[in-house]
Amino acid sequence: MVNISIELPLDTRFLNLIIYEGCLYLAYKYKSNSRINLSANNAINIAINTNIKGEKVFNGKQFNVGLSTAGEVDKKHKNLGQGDILKYNKLFINYYKINQRIPAKDATYDNVINILREIDNLLPSNNIRINYNAINLRNKTIIIGNNSIGITNMLKCERYDSLLLVPQVRTKISYETLIIATIGLYSAFVDNTPRGIYFLTFSPETISNIISNCDISLLEKFFIIKESIIEELRRTRILFYYKTGIDILLEILLNIKIQRELTVNNLDKISLILFRMQLEKYLVPKIYEKVPIEIYRNQMFVELLARYSKEPYRLLGRLYNLLDNDIFRKSLLNEDREEHQNAIRAVYHLYKFITCSDAMSLYNFVRELHNIHQKVKDENYKKIIRECLTGISYNL
Repeated sequence: MVNISIELPLDTRFLNLIIYEGCLYLAYKYKSNSRINLSANNAINIAINTNIKGEKVFNGKQFNVGLSTAGEVDKKHKNLGQGDILKYNKLFINYYKINQRIPAKDATYDNVINILREIDNLLPSNNIRINYNAINLRNKTIIIGNNSIGITNMLKCERYDSLLLVPQVRTKISYETLIIATIGLYSAFVDNTPRGIYFLTFSPETISNIISNCDISLLEKFFIIKESIIEELRRTRILFYYKTGIDILLEILLNIKIQRELTVNNLDKISLILFRMQLEKYLVPKIYEKVPIEIYRNQMFVELLARYSKEPYRLLGRLYNLLDNDIFRKSLLNEDREEHQNAIRAVYHLYKFITCSDAMSLYNFVRELHNIHQKVKDENYKKIIRECLTGISYNL
């Protein structure tokens, strides 16, 4: 049996959320033999009645961030850009005494995951305690757990926003904590785009909800929806294409797509945080954006649609298909297109309808679609707009 106790503050700091994410992900993977408890001192305690096998934990998901753990840049690659490869410092390999070395050209997180996947007993210690073990003001050091080692580059993203609000505080964590954090990165990773690297974690509110209920089935439901959101973000490539108004489009797409899943899983709400990182000098990542995402099951705009439509979710599907269409995206992205402003206004009105349940905004959205239909010359595009307008009129 492996017992993991986390006594870190439940806040929005990336490192803390990633460690919680890793522990909850382990409990999710071993849900049939796991227990989650909230102790008297507000620490999470997870008991897993089996050996944690890397093959099971890291199965079925690509994880290629293009960054390694803390290490200096290979001299042969002085002009490395974002997504390129750093020199691997053999941290994981030395710890597990695996007789294998990764060449600098292959030193990505993908290969780290592949090595961890081969390890049968991923966490050799049976009792793991993750807390702020030591805070040294003089040396500007924070130690999380025991037998601490250097922290990985990916977890240094908040080095200027430390616990002590002191610039460049050095953080060290234990081996077991590092493995759990790596699992958390694996679970939260969304995509690597020209605008940065994206991670999606549960919010402190959702984590508190999970651990206070001590319910593995509830944990499974939250992970199913979260993984569905990550899959949708990857499939639509919305994080890759859009440079402005991304929070608006995110809320529109996710609200429409996840509404039915929340109903099926009998959840009232899911709250998440989307992190965007970019590489700074010496290829150390820094957080540039935190986007809170809250999706409710019983939203006013769905109730409003239900008053006038027998199949509100079918109507939502029509709206989603339009926003998900590549031709419509070109109208949003290309400022030289005649219908560009109409597409922007259509998205704005639809966002206002979803967030404010304003029926007039839905009318304005339809009006802008009519304007787009009149301006475009592409018959395929006209057909897409007509199908959406027909679906709206038919279902209302």
